[in-house]
Formats: sequence, C-alpha cells, structure tokens
Amino acid sequence: SACLVGSEMCIRDSFDAPLLAGSAESVAGRSTVEPPSENRKREYLESFNFAALSMVGTLSRTGQMWSLINDGSGGIHRVTVGNYLGKNYGRITSISNAKVDVIEIVPDGKGNWVERPRTLGLNEKD
Repeated sequence: SACLVGSEMCIRDSFDAPLLAGSAESVAGRSTVEPPSENRKREYLESFNFAALSMVGTLSRTGQMWSLINDGSGGIHRVTVGNYLGKNYGRITSISNAKVDVIEIVPDGKGNWVERPRTLGLNEKD
C-alpha cells in the first residue's frame, strides 16, 4: 500500500491482504472482557429479547431508584441497578426518570466477549 506522508489518505494495493473487520473495533477502544458467568442464576427478564422490553416508569423508595419494565407480554417488573435483563447478559448500571442504562456482554465473532452499552428510554404513551 502507498501512503502520502503527512496525509490521512492511503491507497491500498489490490494484492494486499484484506483488512480484518475486528481491526476497526480495536482502534475504537473496544477491549475484551471475561465471558459471562454460567454459575449465576438467570433473572426472569433475561428470558426476553432486549428489543421487546420497554421502560414504563420509575419508583423511588428510601433513596433507591427502581425502574418499571414492560416485558412485551403484558407483565410489568420492578428492577434496580445490578439487576439483569435481555438475552445478552445485560446488567443495569444506572436508572434515571427518563432511561435505564445497561451494559451487555456479547460475543465479538472471534471467540472473545465485549461490552456493549444499551439504553431503554421511557416509553411515553400519547
């Protein structure tokens, strides 16, 4: 490949080995994490796809914030920081009046696991 000195632009030789898809992720700062523990008892909301879940409200009691999660099948569940939800080992990291922040642990396709942040926003009905 040929690169211009002092330039961001590089021209790849068509005979060079292809760039690995994972190289962009490592540049972005993704690091691998330990695989999810199979010894931990799975929580009820871990049997649902993340996309099926929605936040419908919050409660606060004795200084602790709880989020109300609709499981998509009509059930409403109370969760707090540290609880798990979704099929990708999603652990709740923070709760506010408007959203629930979750960190999932997902395979990277190369035999490793990476963290993926997700958010459930408050589902306001008209």
